[in-house]
Amino acid sequence: MPTVVTRSTYLEVNSIPLATPAWDVLNVDVLWNAPDVRGADRLLPGAAGVRARKRRATVTKVTLEMIIKGARNWENTVYASPATGLETNIFYLRSNVTDVLTSSDSTVVATLHNPSGGTKTGSVHVEGFKVQHISYQVARATLDLSIPAGALA
Repeated sequence: MPTVVTRSTYLEVNSIPLATPAWDVLNVDVLWNAPDVRGADRLLPGAAGVRARKRRATVTKVTLEMIIKGARNWENTVYASPATGLETNIFYLRSNVTDVLTSSDSTVVATLHNPSGGTKTGSVHVEGFKVQHISYQVARATLDLSIPAGALA
């Protein structure tokens, strides 16, 4: 049975949709922000002001807030035990999204699916995944991503 996607706007990391009956990203819109920039103006000794220098996109880091539920899996199948389901869902995310280091530069592909039907894609580093239990069947989590190009394109 295929993964069930529960939203039209969602992120996929390493081909795993992050909007399913088992988990959801609450703030995927942070990926619509402009990239961070690098560069600095040049100080001109003895002159008023500075010489403006070009800015360039640089690595951008985002923290995605997630809810992970234990009642169902990513295919919408009901678990007999929500506590065991929560554990299974967390470790599925770890095995398929956060602990995957298969490329030579340790990046994975992320695809943002937008409401218009368009997508933005790019390489990302998964830099952290922290889980905080709310109850025996629900947890909050943060997923920290680093986007080397600055933004998904």
